[in-house]
Amino acid sequence: MHGSTTGATNLLVARQPILDRDARVVAYELLARRTPREQTWQGGTEDSRTTSRVIRQAFLEMVVWSLTEGLPAYINFTRDQLLDGVAETLPPELAVIEILETIAPDAEVASACRRLRAAGYRVALDDVVVDDPRMVLLDAVDVVKLDVAATTIDERLALIERCRAAGVATLAEKVETPEQHDEAARLGCETWAVTLLVVLWLGARHPHPLRDTALSRARFCEQLTARFAAGTRVRPEDGYIVGLCSLLDAMVGEPLAAVLERIQLPALLAEACLHGSGELRDVLALVRAYEHGEWQAVQHHAAALDAPAEQLAPLYVDCLAWVRDLLRGVGASDTPV
Repeated sequence: MHGSTTGATNLLVARQPILDRDARVVAYELLARRTPREQTWQGGTEDSRTTSRVIRQAFLEMVVWSLTEGLPAYINFTRDQLLDGVAETLPPELAVIEILETIAPDAEVASACRRLRAAGYRVALDDVVVDDPRMVLLDAVDVVKLDVAATTIDERLALIERCRAAGVATLAEKVETPEQHDEAARLGCETWAVTLLVVLWLGARHPHPLRDTALSRARFCEQLTARFAAGTRVRPEDGYIVGLCSLLDAMVGEPLAAVLERIQLPALLAEACLHGSGELRDVLALVRAYEHGEWQAVQHHAAALDAPAEQLAPLYVDCLAWVRDLLRGVGASDTPV
């Protein structure tokens, strides 16, 4: 099932890790956006076509292992897709069906959730806030994803207690600081979606999420530089170094400027890492935006590099595969089998 995915696709797909209480990656949330055939970028929220393409490309064209290494993938679904049985085209052990906040929790939706669970799927409520009408589905779901950015501590505690009483797991999402991470663990959340900041903070104690992020970022920057920065002063290996060095502050626990000065990184590369300037500016900015699923920014920097958006997703997946193969080659003990 494994292999290169080099080619073109009209879908951008990225992943964000979901960690358990021991900081182990237990699943990924798939982030996706269609790339337009025309020149104008179309933003907006996920729609039925986007989710359908996530399914097709993540599980068929790209192969789930390329994105999630066999771990479950959280995927958003629209009301129509829930009722039409689209979710049942996915392997139940590799997909967690997310109910969007825009979906009214009526009898048909509740019935669809129960049907999915009976078939072996896990169902999650996405972006739950206080007084969320979808909480009436609590007896028909497995996971409630709490929006940390849109709730207070007291509101989250009340939601967690309600979920615990119903036997439903909780996942804190939009966790962006160490304090939010510690609070989520203290309140009893079983897992959390970790933006890059928290992944890096955890890296000091649990290095493999940080290591994987650093290596995939370095490879992605290298490949973008090789393909779309021709004719400049920078070389592909410069892109690799910038991608890797952009995370050195997290790796060593010191300010980035001090670390780069100590290792005497050339000024051209240091400026890219520190200030997002110079000829590698758009390369590093594109990769950072891609990691977070910030698709408008991705499109902006891709346009600056004259990089066709439909080439980005296959390139990203190839970078993940490269990291996996590299770690296997050096015998890393925590490399997914």
